[in-house]
Amino acid sequence: MIPETTAKLEERQALAQLVYASIKSTDLTALNQSRTFDEMKTLTLLTLVFIFATSCSGPPASTEPTSPKPFAEKYIAAEDKAWGTGDVSELKALEANDVVFHMPGLELKGWQAHEDYIVHGRPTVENLKQHWTYLTGEGNHFAMAYESSSRLIGDKKTPPVDTSNSYLFMFRLKDNQVAEIWVNGSSTKTEIKPEKQKKK
Repeated sequence: MIPETTAKLEERQALAQLVYASIKSTDLTALNQSRTFDEMKTLTLLTLVFIFATSCSGPPASTEPTSPKPFAEKYIAAEDKAWGTGDVSELKALEANDVVFHMPGLELKGWQAHEDYIVHGRPTVENLKQHWTYLTGEGNHFAMAYESSSRLIGDKKTPPVDTSNSYLFMFRLKDNQVAEIWVNGSSTKTEIKPEKQKKK
């Protein structure tokens, strides 16, 4: 297999950026709400095109494509463990030191930034429930859907808030570690007002 030329590589990367721009501008409503067939088809096609466009190397030596699903399952377990117990060791082993998260309104650069995000975020939430769904993937690229719900703990000045998140995650692997993640989706927040005391 002849290595991909620099021009071809740049063309693929440019296409990947265009596809991600489309994904980023797509309104991803909560996954537990009904979607039309056309909406689901559009998201699936964008995901598949993204995976193809970001494939910057030739096919693997094997005649069968390598499935990243086993890696994705390890990542899900490590994420759940990190947020559930505070033990980030397994997650650290799966992410590159220079991993980059492209999130709505936020970019995390480097493993340390992600670790801090989890370590400092855990004490601020309670009743956290997370659900990951592997969608598709091949070689070093895969996509997962993510749903979560939790309550942000309030204080004397700020009331608690119930939150729910629905996101689409695109992963790029390098040397069997997560190198880059693109995230887009939607969040909802509902302020919890203290119950009024009943008059006797």
